[in-house]
Amino acid sequence: MLEILRELINRNIIDRKKAAELQIEIKTSGKRLEELLLEKNLISEEELFSIKAKILNLPYLKV
Repeated sequence: MLEILRELINRNIIDRKKAAELQIEIKTSGKRLEELLLEKNLISEEELFSIKAKILNLPYLKV
């Protein structure tokens, strides 16, 4: 989870304040980070997959 938040900050998609808010919401809602990001339209599924691929050091192929 923290790696995803770090990458979102690095890509200037969210700021540190928003990352902290998301962490609180994860704890209070019981939802996963990915679910919140998509629900709030902060990123697209494609961006999420791209970030996860980078974190896992896997190639990301846009199909």
